[in-house]
Amino acid sequence: MSAARSAVATATRPPAGPASGPTTADTWLVVAVLALPVALLIAADRLLLGWSLRDSGRLDLPALAPLAGVGLVLLTRRRLPGLRTRFDLRITLRVVRRGVALLLMAIATMVVWNQLCLMFGWLPAQRIDLDAGLPFAVRVVAYLPLALAQELAWRGIVRPTFGAAYGWFLGSLATGLTWGVLSGPTWRFGVAYGLLWVVAAMGWSVMIGAVVEEMRHGQLLVASLFHWGLLVALYLLLPEEAGVLKAAWVIALSAVIGGVATGWTYVRSRRARGMSPYGRG
Repeated sequence: MSAARSAVATATRPPAGPASGPTTADTWLVVAVLALPVALLIAADRLLLGWSLRDSGRLDLPALAPLAGVGLVLLTRRRLPGLRTRFDLRITLRVVRRGVALLLMAIATMVVWNQLCLMFGWLPAQRIDLDAGLPFAVRVVAYLPLALAQELAWRGIVRPTFGAAYGWFLGSLATGLTWGVLSGPTWRFGVAYGLLWVVAAMGWSVMIGAVVEEMRHGQLLVASLFHWGLLVALYLLLPEEAGVLKAAWVIALSAVIGGVATGWTYVRSRRARGMSPYGRG
């Protein structure tokens, strides 16, 4: 009888640890820890230096602030039961294919920008002085480690943590929300501009999430290629770093279009394979 009772107790006891999934509090605690140093650095940068006399290509302190958040999360990881990470940098043929696909999505986003500008009767502002403050070739190369540094936070920590709790779709939206709120441009030019930048980050996040969700390796590399393409595109077109609200509208609308199209395609693919369209399985 004793053995039977033990077996029943074991069978009915809820699983402990990672198998039971992180709680909502555990998940948001990870994001709060990551957000704390990022928010402090953005605020300090704003209060001490302002936004004037800045590099027009986001090569500034707020752009690197996510690294501080990553460092704090890793230092306190034993106290963060909801933490999930994806720091795999292995390169496989699938990683190369997915990376090229996302880079092409970034290029397609540029095309959508131009189409929206033509639709609204507003021509996108081409950058005349490509070497403003820094040779253009050097800037393009510098954007690669900058994109990777930011993606260590957004797709290395935030997205896997949210994905484990909410599934790929809501996890991608929550990641984009975090990415947008903790970005310097969100706080530079007023509420309307900031909200549009957050919407854009959520759209981009869904685009990335749909492509990297089922990858076992190299998610960080693939997401970084997309981020790099965005940085280059934003530098070349649209005067968003000057706070032009029209540019923010175009960026947000193009990101929403891309997010809806990519997410819808991926949901159909999951349904066709008998998978939960929005969840983890």
